[in-house]
Amino acid sequence: MQALISALNPAIAILCAVNLLWHLRALAPTRALNAKLRHSGDIVAVCLSLTGMALLWESFTTQWMVLVHLNAILLAWDALTLLLKPFRGARKARETLRALSRRGLAFLLGALLGAYGIWNMTAVRRTDEVLTTSKPVGNVCAALITDAHLGGPVDAEKLIGVIDRARKDGAELLVLGGDIVDENTTPGQLDLLCQLLKKRPFPMGIYYVFGNHDGAYGGVLKPEDVQGMLADAGVTVLNDEAVRVDAHFVVAGRKPAGDPERLSAREILQNADPEKDFILMIDHQPADLQACADAGVDLHVSGHTHNGQIWPMNLIARLFRFNAVEYGRAAFGPMTAVVSSGVGGWKFTFRTAGHSEYVRITIHGANKN
Repeated sequence: MQALISALNPAIAILCAVNLLWHLRALAPTRALNAKLRHSGDIVAVCLSLTGMALLWESFTTQWMVLVHLNAILLAWDALTLLLKPFRGARKARETLRALSRRGLAFLLGALLGAYGIWNMTAVRRTDEVLTTSKPVGNVCAALITDAHLGGPVDAEKLIGVIDRARKDGAELLVLGGDIVDENTTPGQLDLLCQLLKKRPFPMGIYYVFGNHDGAYGGVLKPEDVQGMLADAGVTVLNDEAVRVDAHFVVAGRKPAGDPERLSAREILQNADPEKDFILMIDHQPADLQACADAGVDLHVSGHTHNGQIWPMNLIARLFRFNAVEYGRAAFGPMTAVVSSGVGGWKFTFRTAGHSEYVRITIHGANKN
């Protein structure tokens, strides 16, 4: 889909510019300028449309997303006006829509939607999940942070700010659930994050699994670079491995879904005791959830989906079941699965589906032996 849109983007940019020109010329201020000085309003409209086309020429940027949504609002307004045309009783409503359009209401709605999309990406919320277990782990507070895509909407300082919030909120264990970097992240950006992470230890550790973007799609950073830099910062990188945090608390992490060498959940947990151990499984993508439940996992955490990020992708993903869980909490027998929409997103600072978040997970267990 990304490749197809990129290939078609010159045509998209031109069509959007024509659409902008059509609607700009219909605005009351444009007509007023033309009345005062012939064609002056049209010249302004052409200049604004050409500027819009220039901003649209590179696909999947923040300005591209804003302008595409603006054009969608303008087209939706026209479609609503046309849908009312056959209905004789709706003539007044149709005339009102046209008058409001000439006064720029459709442009205002597009601008508000653009502002909301940018704000909704940058405003990181906290989502709380609470679960109980009979296993003797006491009370544990964990923070799940995924999909930062460092260097896009989120930089090292902002990500550290979210991590500091998690520490202040009582998190003892930090899960970095993949796609912390992507193909556009520079070594300097990751190095800054790692230097800042060194100064922020968590009592029960920091754990990381690779996502599909973490050095896998080209760019300067390679997976081995990411692993080495994070390990030097005191982060435990889990590649189909399980570690025992204390007597009855096990943290396991998987290689990305689709990796031909990826082990099964049972193979990863062969040294854990599902009857006595509380098992936290980290997987970037919410995959093999039932198999993890069958292997004795108590809590499965992941990201990857971004909760669609752009409406209506969230609805399409649910309709076609791209993942077993697209967002939020779900039960698979005794196992709880939590899927985060992520603290950031890929490439552009824009979100109209869901919200940016980190997840605080509180585990209430039996008293430790």
